[in-house]
This record gives sequence, C-alpha cells and structure tokens, in this order.
Amino acid sequence: MDLKLLESLSNGFTISPMEAIFYILVVTLYAFAGRPRSCLINTFAFTFYWGFIALLSKTVESGVYERVLPAYVTCGIVFYILVNIASLREGRNRARILGTS
Repeated sequence: MDLKLLESLSNGFTISPMEAIFYILVVTLYAFAGRPRSCLINTFAFTFYWGFIALLSKTVESGVYERVLPAYVTCGIVFYILVNIASLREGRNRARILGTS
C-alpha cells in the first residue's frame, strides 16, 4: 500500500507502530484472561491517548491550547478513574455474593 495514500486517508494522524503493538498485546492478554471490561477500559485509555495526541497538534497550531487541552485531559482522567472504581466495586460485590451462597 502506498504510504502517501495512507497518510491522506488518516488526515495526517498516524499511530506509532509500537503503540499499536502495545495496545494489541494488552487487549489480547486481557481477552485471554477473560476480562472483557478490562479490554474496554484499556481501549478507552488508548483511544483517549491517541485523541490527545491528535488534539495536541491542532490546539497548538490554533492557539486554544490553554482552554481546550486541560478540559480534555481532566474529563478523560476522571472518567477513567470512575470506570476503574466501578469495576473494582462490582468485582468485590460479585465475590461477596458468590462467597455467601
């Protein structure tokens, strides 16, 4: 495949092959471990990071870096933390329910 064609389709945003390999490795390990929620959480984290990288280049060029980027980062991190807390609580509740049966 022609590299210029790929770049024109991705609108200048390309993901590093090492990042893609790491993402595939992490999600595959969680999938083999039978943890679909962890796969979803990590998919969100990687998508958030790749969106951050794409947004970073556009906000620096346009000058709205100080307003947009902190809000994006704060919302993403808060969402990630809340999803992890909910996942841990559900795991504890499930273990407690199964332990008392």
